[in-house]
Amino acid sequence: MKNLIVMIFIFLSLFGCEGESSGDDYVVQSTLMPTNNNYKSGSCGSNVISDYNSAVGDCKFIRTNADAIKCENMFNKFRNKYPGINCNAESGFGLNKKKVKITTSYIEGIINAL
Repeated sequence: MKNLIVMIFIFLSLFGCEGESSGDDYVVQSTLMPTNNNYKSGSCGSNVISDYNSAVGDCKFIRTNADAIKCENMFNKFRNKYPGINCNAESGFGLNKKKVKITTSYIEGIINAL
């Protein structure tokens, strides 16, 4: 189990270097959108952000195999709800603020690492 957790953190760190979400940070909208469900391009809608943050919340403290399964299920639900996702968000605040790109390949990478 320790190896799985270490592998997940290494995987998430690598993706963090490519300008995508590190998978362990909550995100916010990068630009306010008139639609709450935008996920194909531009800024992620508020519903998308909320669903992503719910999945991240379930994955923040993986300690057991059951935790990993719950995390995997949440990201599978997210991927199925937003097929072809490719939108922008932000994480952090102030000087730690950074642009985040949430894509299908990133979500599938998280799922595969679990």
